[in-house]
This record gives sequence, structure tokens and C-alpha cells, in this order.
Amino acid sequence: MSSHGTHRPLHCYHGGNLYFLTGSTWNRDRLFNDNLKKSLLRDCIFESADKYVVNISSWVVLENHYHVECAVADGKVVPCFIQGIHGRSSKELNDIDGIRGRKIWYQYWDSFVRGETDYWKRFNYVHQNPVKHGYCSRMEQYEFSSYHEYDRSFLDDCFEKYPIIDFVVDNDG
Repeated sequence: MSSHGTHRPLHCYHGGNLYFLTGSTWNRDRLFNDNLKKSLLRDCIFESADKYVVNISSWVVLENHYHVECAVADGKVVPCFIQGIHGRSSKELNDIDGIRGRKIWYQYWDSFVRGETDYWKRFNYVHQNPVKHGYCSRMEQYEFSSYHEYDRSFLDDCFEKYPIIDFVVDNDG
């Protein structure tokens, strides 16, 4: 049984909304544990986004989960977008590791972004996530996030205006 328990979040999809999405590996296993595997997951996210017309504004890939902040015109594409990520990454990761039928993903969580402040705090949270989980000491040191897609002065301003109040270092990953 998964260490996540039996909780299954309810999903509510509406078009024209911003979403914050999180996918977690089964039992929080650190399956994306090298750059090749993180690149695989990143590529799956972007290929699925292209296929389902999901506009990603921020993203991060870690060893046992990912976050994506995005906009969709049609809310019905959210589960298709997630299935595109999870289906392809599961197959390819199992191929890389030479394991057949291993369960990779537990489930995913989604929430609506509720206004400008919420948007920017989540945007900042995505970029600070590698620091939170101990992958690096500064955001710019981590390769697998959208941090490097933005101008540094823009990001500094954003982090100053919309700090993450409850941000703590999480060593249990």
C-alpha cells in the first residue's frame, strides 16, 4: 500500500482557468534520480502541454514529484494532459531501468489559482521547491525548473513582492 494512504482528491475542471498541478511518484520513491530521468519527465510535460494546448508559466521536476502552474482554455484537457505526462514517463522510465510494469505515479493534485497574489506565490513556490527539498541552496543552481526562462531582475522583484510566508526547508523530500 502507498504511504500516501487512500485519499483521492476530487477534481473539478473549468476552462479559462489557471491551475497548480502536482504529480507524486508511488510511495514518493525517488525514481527520477538523475539528469537523464529528470530530462525525460520535463520533456513529457512539455510534449503533453503542446498536444493538449496547456500554457505553462512555471514548472519544476524533482526526484519524486513535479509542479506545474498553467492555463487551460478547456478544463477537460487537464486529465488528458496529466495522463500524457504519466503514461509516457512511466513507460520510458521503466524502459531505462529495465523494469516491466512498475507503478510510477500515485496520483495528482490540482487546484485553481485564485487571483494575482495566489498566482505569484505559487510561481515563487515552484521555483523555490528545489531549495525547500535540499537539492540546492539557491534557485539558480537547479537546472530542472522554469527559473532559467525568466529575467533575473524580474524574478527578484517577484520574490520580493510575493514572498512565501510559510516556506521551510524540508529534509524528508
